[in-house]
This record gives sequence, structure tokens and C-alpha cells, in this order.
Amino acid sequence: MTSPLILDTLRPPRYIAFEGPIAAGKTTLARMLAAQISSDLMLEDFQSNELLADFYKERERWSLPMQLSFLSVRLTALRSVNRPFARTLVADYTSLKDPLFARLLLRDRELRLFERIAAMGATDISLTDAIVNLEATDELLLERIRRRGTP
Repeated sequence: MTSPLILDTLRPPRYIAFEGPIAAGKTTLARMLAAQISSDLMLEDFQSNELLADFYKERERWSLPMQLSFLSVRLTALRSVNRPFARTLVADYTSLKDPLFARLLLRDRELRLFERIAAMGATDISLTDAIVNLEATDELLLERIRRRGTP
């Protein structure tokens, strides 16, 4: 059983992010929360990663370029956010998953290269006040992906 999201009402969070697998509902819930609390919204731009399709066809060959592409897009988006926040920011992703995926997909010198490049961009921009992790069964996730028409 997961614990409910408890927010300090005296000090509202300034940066709330959603995490979870593809089709878990991150974007839907981020949009709903942002509208409900009148916050700023930041959505992941995974569709602009022109290497993603190549990665799904030939994982070993395209893992490093794909991960670096995601890293650059996420860091650029997070750096565009002005701090301190004037309003709460709700996002449908965090950059915290980048090193996790890198460790799953990359080996040896490719992993070391990714980590060196990621460290060059590391700042406090990825620090969230609250992360909401979404989970769903594989069957539900695959059904949602099919409904989207996503290959």
C-alpha cells in the first residue's frame, strides 16, 4: 500500500513532479493538478527525440545517443524555469530518471561518458519538493499505449 500525498499547507510545494512508466497517467494528472491549483505546467517533450525510434529498433547502437538527447532536452527545459518560483510548477517528469535509465542501458565507457556529461549540467534544478510515483499493471500500460496508436 502506498501512502497518500501529504502536502504542507503552510508552505505549499514549489515544484511537484510525476514519475512512472510510459502510459501511467503522468501527463494527464500533471495537467489536472496544474489546472486545479493554478500552477505553471512543464511537460516532457519526448516526441522531439528523433533518436527514440532508432533506439527501439536497435537498442545497443542507439542507447547512448538517445539518453544524451533526453538529457539535453530535460536540462534545457529545467534551466528555463526561473528560481525562486513565482508560482508552483507541476511537471510530468523529473531528470532523476536519466541516471537510472543510463545505468540500465549503458555499459562501461558509454556509461562513464554519460555520467561525465550529466555532471557538467548538474545543478539544483532537478530538486523537487514532491514526486508522485504512478504505477499500473503491464496489461493496463500496454492497452493505453495501443489506444494512443503509439508504435
